[in-house]
Amino acid sequence: MGSQPAPIGTPPLLVFRIRNQLDSSISTGFPIRCRTTLDEGEVTLSYPAELSAESFKDLEDRLQIILRGAKRRVIAAKPDDEAAN
Repeated sequence: MGSQPAPIGTPPLLVFRIRNQLDSSISTGFPIRCRTTLDEGEVTLSYPAELSAESFKDLEDRLQIILRGAKRRVIAAKPDDEAAN
């Protein structure tokens, strides 16, 4: 699996990430889980340890959409709050 060539035109960093994930999936077989905590709560991301180049691109695109949605939910300071300071 990890010795398969990357598709033509795949950026070198992406090739490294894909191969690295393929190699880690062989040894662990478990999905990758990333967690962080913000003031408002926990953020969790889980994805398969093995991703094709196409799936990686799909995930990258979807994460950009999720981030744009989160950006719209950012609570801006209300004018009344600023006047009180």
